[in-house]
Amino acid sequence: MRVKSIILLVSVAMIFGSVTTGINIQKVAEKMESNGNFVTFSLKFSEPEIVEGKKYVSINVKEASSYINEQGYPSLPKFTKTFIFPLGTKIEKVECMPSDIKEIELMKKVSPAIGALPLGKNRFNVEENKKIYSSSDAYPEKWFIYNIGAGLY
Repeated sequence: MRVKSIILLVSVAMIFGSVTTGINIQKVAEKMESNGNFVTFSLKFSEPEIVEGKKYVSINVKEASSYINEQGYPSLPKFTKTFIFPLGTKIEKVECMPSDIKEIELMKKVSPAIGALPLGKNRFNVEENKKIYSSSDAYPEKWFIYNIGAGLY
């Protein structure tokens, strides 16, 4: 992961999900529309807050619902949205259309996630995932992931 730059929306747009037409990040806080055949969900993120630590930085975004928590990977904010449809609804396509992508230069690495903590441990050392932190590739690799399931609500 490049220390000097990080794609802002990659850091906050890990988990996006929308049904049929996907997400379009526009100049609205949060907006959902449906015409019976498709659903469009739009979201605009606020500016990130970058908190400096001794060795790492933390990134906070007001609209984030949680953080990526895979041990040793960068702990980045993520947004999760659940859509509920009637049983039998066919999901034909899911898209994510990021816009207004900005890069922010960071002087330190993003703090690694702790992951799930074992019971009874007071202290826990977290090591960086060397493959991710030494790579020049964007992390996470995808703008969004989604899951389609059925069940009782």
